Amino acid sequence: MEGSCFRNLKNMKFPGNKFPLDKQPGPERSGPEIIELSANDWRELKELRVQALTESPRSFGETVEEARARGESEWRERLSTGRYFCVRSEGRLVAMLCVVREKGEKVSHVMNVYSVYVSPDARNKGLGKALMDRVLAEAAADGVTRKLRLAVAADNEDAIRLYRGMGFHKVADYKDELLVAGEYVDQIGMEKLIS
Repeated sequence: MEGSCFRNLKNMKFPGNKFPLDKQPGPERSGPEIIELSANDWRELKELRVQALTESPRSFGETVEEARARGESEWRERLSTGRYFCVRSEGRLVAMLCVVREKGEKVSHVMNVYSVYVSPDARNKGLGKALMDRVLAEAAADGVTRKLRLAVAADNEDAIRLYRGMGFHKVADYKDELLVAGEYVDQIGMEKLIS
C-alpha cells in the first residue's frame, strides 16, 4: 500500500504512522494520536464506520446495513485502496478520514477526501482539523498532489466552516445527491489547491 496514495515521508516531523496531537516530546506524552490504519485494523475501522453511519447517516453514501454486511475481505480491500487516518484516544478510534488518489496519469495529482467523522464525545477538540492538517502536510510534501477535493452535506455547517477555514472553496452544488430515509440530501463539492 505504501506509495499508492503518498510517497513514504519518513523525513517529516511525524515519522512512521503516528502523529501526536499534543506534540509533546518524549515517552511521557499521552492523549490522542493520529495513526494510519493497516489492513489488520479492519475490525476497528468497521466499528467506527458503523458508529458514523448510525449517528450521521446524512453525511455518508453507505447505509449501516451495507457496512455491517461487509466481510473481512471487503474491509481489508477498503484499507488497501485508500489511506485511513484515524485518531486513537484512550484505546479506541474516535475520528477518521480517508484519502484516495485518482487513478490515471492525467488525474493522479488529485486526491479525494472521504469519510470524515468525529465521534460526538470527541467533537470540539480540534480532531477533525488535526486529521485534515495531517493530510494537507503530506499532500504538500509528496511532490505529486496538486488538488484535494471532497463533498459535504450542504446543511453540515460545522464541516463547511472547517473546510473553508482550511482554504477549501466551493466548486459545485450536487442536488439530491443522497437519499436517506426517504429524504433527498444536497451536497456541495469543495476543493483546495496545494501550492
